[in-house]
Amino acid sequence: MRCAVWSPKGGSGTSVVAAALSLQFARRAPTTLIDLAGDQTALLDVPVPGAGIGDWIAAGAARESFAGLGAEVTPQLRLVPSGAFGSDAGVHEADEVVHAVGGRCTVVDAGTRGTSLARHMVERCASVLVIEPCYLALHRSTRDDQAARADVVVLVQSPERVLTARDVEGALGRPVVVSVPRHASIARAVDAGVLAHRLPDVLDRPIRRLLHALLAAATADGDAV
Repeated sequence: MRCAVWSPKGGSGTSVVAAALSLQFARRAPTTLIDLAGDQTALLDVPVPGAGIGDWIAAGAARESFAGLGAEVTPQLRLVPSGAFGSDAGVHEADEVVHAVGGRCTVVDAGTRGTSLARHMVERCASVLVIEPCYLALHRSTRDDQAARADVVVLVQSPERVLTARDVEGALGRPVVVSVPRHASIARAVDAGVLAHRLPDVLDRPIRRLLHALLAAATADGDAV
């Protein structure tokens, strides 16, 4: 299955959720993490691969060469960076990526969808919206068609926020499926470069619930992993 993780506002924890979700998928099947936001090599402590999606597109987007892109994170997980693509990369390029990944489990870190390619990838994948209980994030989401169509909403909880999960659900008109806390153990794992090999329990448990929610939806659509 394919899913795209994104947020209407930067700093919401999107890349951490995308990394953890790809690691969970990789426990079940070979998985590709496509990094369109730019932070995954640092987050997962992986050397920067030489070529990415943009380079592959520029070289002719040959489906058989896609598997050689990126770098290994674990034996079951491959990280593919965005590479250098033009500002006009969009519908056709997104279709080429979708065709190339085929039935392989794929997680796209679309960040804040800062490129047309990221926006079109969100439209072509199961959409995972990551959001904080933040007025500005909710304000943007209520004016965002892709937020209204999100398949799953992940709430990143911060103790200093006044808004609740119920407030988020009321603003989006969609249920919060998973809540992930902002926790020191997650920050320490990222800072120490060990996230790829040891997910903290406070992250591992909700991301497993997220994976099960996505698998249930995929099974209902006839697209199970």
